[in-house]
Amino acid sequence: LQQLRETLPLLPPDPYLLLNPDAWHSHNEQLRPLPELAQVLDDISQAADGVDLVGFYAAGPISRGFASSSGAFGWHRANSFNFDFSLFHANGEAVKASYAGHTWNSAEFAARFQQAREQLAFLGRPLHTLAPGQYRAYLAPAALEEIISIITWGGFSAQAIASKGSSLQRLYAGDQSLSPLVTVDEQISGSLSQAFSTEGYPREDVTLINAGKAEGQLVNSRSAAEYGLNTNGASSDESPSALQMAAGSLAQADILKQLGTGLYISNL
Repeated sequence: LQQLRETLPLLPPDPYLLLNPDAWHSHNEQLRPLPELAQVLDDISQAADGVDLVGFYAAGPISRGFASSSGAFGWHRANSFNFDFSLFHANGEAVKASYAGHTWNSAEFAARFQQAREQLAFLGRPLHTLAPGQYRAYLAPAALEEIISIITWGGFSAQAIASKGSSLQRLYAGDQSLSPLVTVDEQISGSLSQAFSTEGYPREDVTLINAGKAEGQLVNSRSAAEYGLNTNGASSDESPSALQMAAGSLAQADILKQLGTGLYISNL
């Protein structure tokens, strides 16, 4: 700490350093009981009977804290689990799946595993070569998540939008729009993410895309100072950490009927 204090006077002024002088307080603990490991292992071993499985199971609390000399104090702790696994076919192909959340439900896990088993059976069928062209397609949640994760690399960043480097630049400029069924939020409340940033600003829920049109953006303190915006506690790279997409209206059982002869893309 003394070395940092001695170095500080040697540094040039930072015009975009915007410290938060407010003495805010935030306290959130989501202490839902974690599943018993014996039950988890028993459920996995029963579901995986007769298949080639490899996976990782992680469970425990996530804790984050912040305190400043201005009197701000934040504390966050949440329990969660994640089972990330793959089922392998004899031909070397694999189905990747996961089951994660706050509360382990044996019936829900069994249903999720059974879906992966059914997808595994398709990998043994003959391959079909698709000719170039346009196809009606359904993106399963895992496939859509991979597309969304690419968009989060600066897509909603205030700095990227202001410097014309966002992958969603035309959406934020109003030149393009998505389906009115698409609504995307940064949903901090009730999530595993803490309600404060590492820079010492409270975080809040932000509607990023509303009915297919760009609405909000993620603004950290540096972007707020540089572009005259109000910070909403975004991270240093202004990427989302609790992204939520509004649900659609298509029931799981009706997907193939609606798709017809199109493409069902389970994973990218």
